[in-house]
Amino acid sequence: MCKESAVTPITAETVRTPFRLVRPSTLVLVAIVLLGAAIRIHFFIPDLVRSPDEQTFARQANVILAQGTAGPTALGKEFFQDPVAFSQSPSPARVGYLVLLAAFMRVIGDHSTLAGAQLSLLCSLAALSLVAFIAWRALSASVAIIATLLYTVFPFELTVSRRAWQESFIALVALVIVAVAVHVARTHSIRRTVGFISFFLLGVLSITTKENLAIHFMLCAAGLTLHFILKGQHRAAILAAACAAASGIVSVAILASVFGGFTNYVTLERDFIHYSFGPYEMQFNTGPAWMFPAAFFRSCPILAVAALAGFATTLYRFSRSGSFACADFAVGLVFLSFGTIAIQFATQRYNFRYTAPAFGPLCLLGGIGIEAVLQALGKLLAPLGRTVAWAILGFAISVAALRDFNHARDHFLLPRLQDLALRPISDVPPSPLPIENPR
Repeated sequence: MCKESAVTPITAETVRTPFRLVRPSTLVLVAIVLLGAAIRIHFFIPDLVRSPDEQTFARQANVILAQGTAGPTALGKEFFQDPVAFSQSPSPARVGYLVLLAAFMRVIGDHSTLAGAQLSLLCSLAALSLVAFIAWRALSASVAIIATLLYTVFPFELTVSRRAWQESFIALVALVIVAVAVHVARTHSIRRTVGFISFFLLGVLSITTKENLAIHFMLCAAGLTLHFILKGQHRAAILAAACAAASGIVSVAILASVFGGFTNYVTLERDFIHYSFGPYEMQFNTGPAWMFPAAFFRSCPILAVAALAGFATTLYRFSRSGSFACADFAVGLVFLSFGTIAIQFATQRYNFRYTAPAFGPLCLLGGIGIEAVLQALGKLLAPLGRTVAWAILGFAISVAALRDFNHARDHFLLPRLQDLALRPISDVPPSPLPIENPR
């Protein structure tokens, strides 16, 4: 039998708690969301010097805006004419994001890189609110407050929120996938059917947007399928696996159609992967494996420690349950967060932009970890009284979060920062390029 987890989901009984008990935590959560929104809007600079990737996204979106469905085909032909040069820019196969960006440009009437930055800001604000919503509904009020605070001051997320990259969009879609997966796992009948359809559409969007988001979707699909198998719901497990398979098939069909056939699409993807590992990647995105977690800890120590605490807490509770059938949402967060990060170790290409799908799950996991630590410390400080004890702990968490924000302001929210590559973030010189053997 599963033992009750200390992380208690919000239930109908919790919602019906008297208003005087619910209101403080709700107000605190809303205040943190508003604070996060104010920080992102304050540091948004319209005339920020844009990186080459940002300019490329704007140019590709304008091609699609001008040529419609022929746009991706034109971008593909452009790549094939000079794959070495264009492999150093974002792949034209990321049509899911490019189509959205083109539509956004049309709506606001701005075809410059600023449109992409504004889209990133909107996605970041939505993701911040979604972190709060997911944690509140699927975990607990205290986890929601902590996780939202962590996301509010997360240096990498603050950086991408004002850039015309696709990482804020990826972080948002990754959270939506998590929310839909939780909804599918916890509902039945017509609601579950709607959830499966939404999950399928999100899969198509993910696979046609970027490889790391596609991997995130597949990890969610695998976790959802495994959840149903462990619960003995085999029909639902088959449907979850079928959604993932159908998303892959439909996505490949779409990409093949816009790039002039399946062979052309496969050739494009193969050549892009082959040529993309160029001088920039070798100089800035490579290094010893230990440098990546070290840079993460240096940039946001409170989140790094909190996520590790959440990892340890979740595995401990899972081991105490004594059954795989007791794997809960927290176990899924561990699976997603560290699975996404492990891909970078496997490829040995380290860039914190590649970690975007794990931004939300890491903060949710960090909320679980800090909640467990606070519960233990609260018992030690109990002689001081509940109010005093939690005031001390709340102040400590706020100071730690302030440190992450100050680091983001001083090192990340700067005009000169053009990427989140490993070596610049670590303040380490670029890796020397290999010397070619003379013939």
